[in-house]
Amino acid sequence: MLRPMTLPELESKLDRLSPGDRWEINQADYLRVFGANDVARARLENFARGHRCGIAVTQSGIEFRKLHADQVVPIR
Repeated sequence: MLRPMTLPELESKLDRLSPGDRWEINQADYLRVFGANDVARARLENFARGHRCGIAVTQSGIEFRKLHADQVVPIR
């Protein structure tokens, strides 16, 4: 069984991605790191934006994609 991911580990992983790279966290890690309340999605979006990533919800969790320098970080 995999050890749960922590916020500092996720930050480190996203900071090391190259533009175009993707990294996915599972649903359990998402809920543990960002919560399950009504502000969890906004917390996730702000976190991703701060690491120059876009996000996509997948069947198994959340996928982060590192943006290229000329791409605008989407704001919802």
